[in-house]
Amino acid sequence: LKKYKNVVLVGITKKSVDDMANGVNKPIYLPLGVNNKIFFPNNNEGLKYFNKAINIQDNHAGLYCNKGNAHFELNEFKEAIKNYDIAISLHPKLVDAYYNKGNALQKLQNFEESIINYDKALEFNSNLFGAYINKGNSLKNLKKLDEAISNYNKAIEINSNEVEPNWNKAITLLLKGDLEDGWKYYEWRWKKYNFSSEKRNFSQPLWLGDFNINKKIILIHTEQGLGDSIQFSRYIELVEKLGAKVIFEVEDSLIKLMKNLNGNFAIVRKGEKLPFFDCHCPLLSLPNAFKTNINSIPQNIPYITKPILPKKIWENKLNQDKLDDKTQYIISHKIDCLSKINL
Repeated sequence: LKKYKNVVLVGITKKSVDDMANGVNKPIYLPLGVNNKIFFPNNNEGLKYFNKAINIQDNHAGLYCNKGNAHFELNEFKEAIKNYDIAISLHPKLVDAYYNKGNALQKLQNFEESIINYDKALEFNSNLFGAYINKGNSLKNLKKLDEAISNYNKAIEINSNEVEPNWNKAITLLLKGDLEDGWKYYEWRWKKYNFSSEKRNFSQPLWLGDFNINKKIILIHTEQGLGDSIQFSRYIELVEKLGAKVIFEVEDSLIKLMKNLNGNFAIVRKGEKLPFFDCHCPLLSLPNAFKTNINSIPQNIPYITKPILPKKIWENKLNQDKLDDKTQYIISHKIDCLSKINL
């Protein structure tokens, strides 16, 4: 059935029960002589009406299935499963009941049982797009990565333009160590709803390793978290080796650190006016551009040289503050430990 945020569409006709058995989403109606669709502002309100309807007609599989959906939206997953089970006992071929039960079991991290229910739903409807995705998710959680990818592929066969199976496949390929294909599918991140970074749109072309950038000026711009920026900044040196002049746009908080990054690039603070450039690339698209595999991960460590001056400043400050010997030893030891970290 269609999912509505904070809304329950209550009741069902007999025809819709048959449609649900075939995995067909249809409008559903309250079986109390009301011909118009009924919406409720919240799922608790909807549950009252489901219970009223069930008191009148307690052998109606669709009602129990939808009551289960209301419990699901309230995060009452065990109650949802109880209602899906009743629906299945009344209508053993009710596809949505198996599918939704699988989703509830997945929420409870009962991945093995969720897969059994997804398989049952797929037995009755082999084109159930969501069942392949969610079965893949359960398999991924069980670290059955090849089987997970196989299910994402089946979802992609049904609808190749949908983001979720392509994105999930990307993450699973990376977990598996299939980096080259994983980074290629990772480009689907820009189509994800509410992705952590906004896609940058420039008039200059996007470079993904697909054309010569020798003697070109390329803008590399950071994305996602600060840790990602630090980790993947190791690729800047590789871009320079292709003969390009690099402009590296980074967050204000990383400016000082990135001045110690290997290379002869220019640094621009994120938000400032950008200088001229010929093409651009998001930082986390560089592994895809270089077709990185498990054997070609950049090993130029340390790729950020450790700053010496801050250590001297803190040593002078400790001496000036005349701290007791024990406190000075603890702080100095921590400074030494931090200065030995290789990036």
